Amino acid sequence: MEEYTVQREDFDRYLDSGDALKRLGGNKMLLNTLLKKFLADGTEGKLKSAIAEGDQEGARAAAHTIKGLAGNLSLPALREAAAALEAALKAGQDTGDLPQRMYEISAKTAVVVNAVLAEG
Repeated sequence: MEEYTVQREDFDRYLDSGDALKRLGGNKMLLNTLLKKFLADGTEGKLKSAIAEGDQEGARAAAHTIKGLAGNLSLPALREAAAALEAALKAGQDTGDLPQRMYEISAKTAVVVNAVLAEG
């Protein structure tokens, strides 16, 4: 498994904490709780399994769930990647490297979320 790093100046691309806190009425404890739950969510595993099994509808549903979670938690890069993958799956198009790009963005998002959680 490849290890990813994200420069501090690029954090907002992966987690817009200002927007997330605004959505949550400034409640940083709630944001941290939701981010921890996000990291533990198994939807990406479901997406990988569905793609490996050729289950287009299962993959589309998982991409849709990731898109929604990412949007609600202000994870813009992941939301955009999941939306692109969902659209391709919904249209029955070849997804090309979209799944791999989304996995990489997801891994970078996890790096940022873990860094933010470590800061408290």
